[in-house]
Amino acid sequence: MKTRHVWLTLLGALLALAAAGCGPGAKVVSERDQKQAAQLASEAEFAASLREWPRAEKLFAEAARIDPDAAYHMGLGSVRARQGNRAGAKDAYEAALRASERESAREPADSDRWIRRAYMLALLGKPAEGRALLQEAAKRLPQDRRLRAFLADQEFDALLAAPAFRQIAL
Repeated sequence: MKTRHVWLTLLGALLALAAAGCGPGAKVVSERDQKQAAQLASEAEFAASLREWPRAEKLFAEAARIDPDAAYHMGLGSVRARQGNRAGAKDAYEAALRASERESAREPADSDRWIRRAYMLALLGKPAEGRALLQEAAKRLPQDRRLRAFLADQEFDALLAAPAFRQIAL
């Protein structure tokens, strides 16, 4: 009877850990896979600089498949948007936002992650939500110089007005 109770407690603890750390999208990526994805993304950026959009899309998609990092999904969305594939770009941007939210949950004091999430929301056509997120970040991180400067200098509005942003935004 006592061993049954111990086993049930252990099983419950394992299930709780699995639910907390291994939820949807919480893929564990090996160092080797991270390097491979980074190399693919580098090749994709080069292809994009040459305006070889189909090649860049294929490489970013493979990098995002190997390592679901927000940057790879962002690159994929950008390339798809430049090709006129708005639905594909939206899917990639939403995947980037989910990945960034997971990253922010692990490091909530990193203001750059908050800024990137606000930018992703703006790319998805939700700039008001992006501004609200930045205001929330400012409340949570009142001593963060980077965030204060970003808000004071209205860099978010400058990003939204940039021609490059308009080319890839939905």
